[in-house]
Amino acid sequence: MSDSLVWECLKFNNSYVIKRDGQQFSVEPNNLMNLNAFKFSGLANTKAVGVHLGRSNAVVFTKKRRGCATKPGCSNIKVPLVHHFQNHKCKAANAILSETAKSFYRPDLSTYAVARYHALAKIVKARRVKVQLKKQNRPKKAKKVAAA
Repeated sequence: MSDSLVWECLKFNNSYVIKRDGQQFSVEPNNLMNLNAFKFSGLANTKAVGVHLGRSNAVVFTKKRRGCATKPGCSNIKVPLVHHFQNHKCKAANAILSETAKSFYRPDLSTYAVARYHALAKIVKARRVKVQLKKQNRPKKAKKVAAA
């Protein structure tokens, strides 16, 4: 089926649509902006790009594979983005750009994907700092023994 026909079927009635205050949002996978629009839809487009948090707070870049519409298990290629900054260059942003704009795979979504990556990387960094602060504030056993 064509992308536009799938979008017409899914536009108003699917389980991912959230209607709030006169606006429509979507929580479907591979939707970069979480808007219910054909441009950002991960279900209706045969070429879709997504950036999300994976297991163990790692940012994961996903790209939809062509020809796997009937096999949802193999339909997405997942690439973990581990290196944020190396040598004053954002390696992950360059990886996203090379997978999208430089390889002519949805170049219109490359800026949105990079922006979402930076937002998620900031969240992951804040979580790491919070965990490190909790570990540093633990009382040590030596202090307890010396006080007694």
